Amino acid sequence: MGGCLQILLNEQLESLFQEIPPRNGNSVVLVRSENSWHNVSPVLPQASQDSLS
Repeated sequence: MGGCLQILLNEQLESLFQEIPPRNGNSVVLVRSENSWHNVSPVLPQASQDSLS
């Protein structure tokens, strides 16, 4: 229902490299650098649960 972590190749939102769906019990570690980008896809209105991070 949305809320996926999107790893990008550059600062353009269209440059999607990988999409990671939110799943209970999973975590992702992001290492900050000058050339790393990410986004989170919108959560759809019909989502049955809140997305917490």
